This record gives sequence, C-alpha cells and structure tokens, in this order.
Amino acid sequence: MRSKKWIWPVVVAVGVVVAVGVVVYTSSRPPSPTFEKKKGESPSKLELEEGLVVPIGPNWKLSYRMEKGWANYYEYIPTEENLSNYTKMIRVVIGKGKKVNPARFIDRWAALWEKGCPGGKVYLIDDNLSSSTPWSEVKGVCPHGPEIFAKGIEGKGGFYFVSILFKKGGDRDREGLEFVKNVRLKYREVGK
Repeated sequence: MRSKKWIWPVVVAVGVVVAVGVVVYTSSRPPSPTFEKKKGESPSKLELEEGLVVPIGPNWKLSYRMEKGWANYYEYIPTEENLSNYTKMIRVVIGKGKKVNPARFIDRWAALWEKGCPGGKVYLIDDNLSSSTPWSEVKGVCPHGPEIFAKGIEGKGGFYFVSILFKKGGDRDREGLEFVKNVRLKYREVGK
C-alpha cells in the first residue's frame, strides 16, 4: 500500500482509463435524437451511437481495467513503465447510462483532490455547460506531488471522466492541455 496521502484522492476522485487512440462506442445505445428523411422520401428513423475519443498513442499500454457498479474503469501507463514506478498515467471512467453534471462532478472531485493534497488547488481550464453535451476541463496541482489535467463530459448515453496524471518530468502544461482538448464524444448514425 502506498504511504503518500495524495494518491488516494487521485484514485478515488479520478477513476481510471479507455480507448487507445480510437473511438469506443458505448455498449448500450443512448437515448438519441431521431432524424426524419428529407421531404418526399419515405420516413425512416436513425439513431446515433455515442463514442468516446481519447488520444492515447501507441507508446501506452493498458495496465488496469475494472467494471464496478455503474462504471467501467481503465488505466494506461507508458509501455516502458510499470504500476510501481510510472511517470504519467491516463485514466478514463465511463459511466454507463449515468447523467452527471460535469461542473458538479468536478466540484466534488476538486474537494477530494484538495483534501488529499495539503496546499493543492484545482483550476478551471475551460467549460461549456450549455452545449447538448456539457463538459468541464480542469487542472489539479499538488505541491511536491503530481499534476493532473481532467475533463468531464455528460453525453447522451452516460458520463465520461478522462484524465492524465503527471508524477514528474515532461512539459506538463503543454501535454496536459493538448490531451484534454482532444478528448471528445463522437457520434455515428445507426439505422433502425
């Protein structure tokens, strides 16, 4: 068991990771808008399938996976590292069918981060809470500890929380910001 106090809020609050640079579509189709064909064509309804896009490159490996309760958890680390000695980690939580407001989730997560890391702070990077798929992006800083960049998205089919944690080294701001900016939902039409 790790003795550092900051790791438990990270594990509890963040969850864990998904999708090696591909789109992972939710296993159950979300409640979706339907579309009618153009005027003059016979009516036909289409359904949208929701997928999470996570920018995980080829130099990452799946190190942990768990399905528990309402969520699937995934965790990735660089291929040359292991769980007892890693420099960065990507985590994803996919909440199946859960409707969670990203701002409220981030507020609760930030409280856990700051409680587990004395002197730690969480800063809002950006958000769009008025879109059809609201999202929030944040940066968590822990003095003498890790930094984390995270994004929470409320999709049509569930809630998604994706993060990249840096224990040490690297250009944290550049890599972290680029990472969260590229996490997004993607939809494709599925005929009925």
